[in-house]
Amino acid sequence: VGDPPCARTCSGVGRYDDTGSFSWKWWHSYNKAYKYSDMSECNFVSPPIVFATIRGNHCPAIVVGTVSNNQFAVVIARGDSTSVDYMKSNYCRVYWTASGFIC
Repeated sequence: VGDPPCARTCSGVGRYDDTGSFSWKWWHSYNKAYKYSDMSECNFVSPPIVFATIRGNHCPAIVVGTVSNNQFAVVIARGDSTSVDYMKSNYCRVYWTASGFIC
């Protein structure tokens, strides 16, 4: 892992209206919304370095949480509880870039 031809940068958008595994969800133990984003088409062989930002109407700050080869999570950074409905109704989209290796 690591030769220059094996390096890849991939990017995408986690939409506010994604469904299933990649929709906004509620983390009960922390009273925060979180969201996974799909990176499976990037074909990383190990967890990449992920940068993410959020865009929409009055969307709160996010932090990147768990990262695997195929997906990563973002969690609301601030301490108050921001609901899933709030994230969806304010069109909060996660824009991301991931850099890692494919061989």
